[in-house]
Amino acid sequence: MTPKKNEKTLTVKIINEQEETPMDFAAVKEVCRQICLDAKIRHGRIEILITDNSRIHELNRQFLQHDYPTDVISFDMGSRNSFEGCIAVSAEMARERCAEFHWNAHEELLLYIIHGTLHLIGYDDHSPHDIQEIREKETFYLKTLGIQRKE
Repeated sequence: MTPKKNEKTLTVKIINEQEETPMDFAAVKEVCRQICLDAKIRHGRIEILITDNSRIHELNRQFLQHDYPTDVISFDMGSRNSFEGCIAVSAEMARERCAEFHWNAHEELLLYIIHGTLHLIGYDDHSPHDIQEIREKETFYLKTLGIQRKE
């Protein structure tokens, strides 16, 4: 079904600053949309930055005052009346860490994007209960992409 002319939709924009890890951008957009739709979010915008360790380190330092690279950072940019978020993920870190989890860098990077999207819709990972809950959701959405978590 095609949206009507002035109907708002949920859009996912990807900015890819790297070439070493090929990505299925259609799958990325679809899983992000599905996570939001399952959370009853029908309108809004997510921007995903796929970058390297240096850039994500810079973002982590600038916005979170953490002086180290990380795998994923989520920024809720919305308001009470709108859903908007940014996710930055490090493809370089995905390549470095994927062997630990017995899968490829593309799958590791998809995990980061799913994790970041779950943060945007309200999931957290501070308590053991929160961690279990977000891991279950990550596993569920990876399975929708045909990816079995191998921990």
